[in-house]
Amino acid sequence: GRTDLSDSGLSIVVKQSGDAVATAGNSQFRPLLESIPEGQAIEVTAGWHEGMGWQAIRTRDGRLHPLVLPEKKLPSWKQVEERLRDLDQVVALDSSLSSGMALLRGGGLVCWSLTEKDPSVPVPEDVKNIVEIACGQKNFLALSADGTVWNWDERGRPIASLPSFDKKVVAIRANRAAGPGAAAQLEDGTWVA
Repeated sequence: GRTDLSDSGLSIVVKQSGDAVATAGNSQFRPLLESIPEGQAIEVTAGWHEGMGWQAIRTRDGRLHPLVLPEKKLPSWKQVEERLRDLDQVVALDSSLSSGMALLRGGGLVCWSLTEKDPSVPVPEDVKNIVEIACGQKNFLALSADGTVWNWDERGRPIASLPSFDKKVVAIRANRAAGPGAAAQLEDGTWVA
């Protein structure tokens, strides 16, 4: 995966070899990347909020490595960072500019939003057995093993943005630009929004 943060001059690349590298001549991030075990990076996600570019790298052992330059840390990111550093069973990541989510082994979720005073986003109680995630600018989507699509906002409140379907949902996408939009792919390959 590759993510570009044009305003920060940073690109983080996770190579096929499992190494995470900073490109674009942005050497101040290199010390942060030294904490990533060599050959162990498998996924990167990133965002931007109030002048702070942030990244999270997932390694083969299921751990998350949240990264931001120390002089740029917002108080809300410090709370997110503490929470993410304790995770050790992460199987997938997704993010928008100011929000992110991690799918845990067993189908659990951890969500955050830097636009809220408390960046920890509650996951609705009924959301279980999750197999895929998608993070929008104003919403969080989860697809359960039985094809149920869950959609909620930064305060954990359900959002009804997708109709019910006769066919099983096999993939989901979130609107990363604005609003709580969502799309779903049905088992016959049709996409609906």
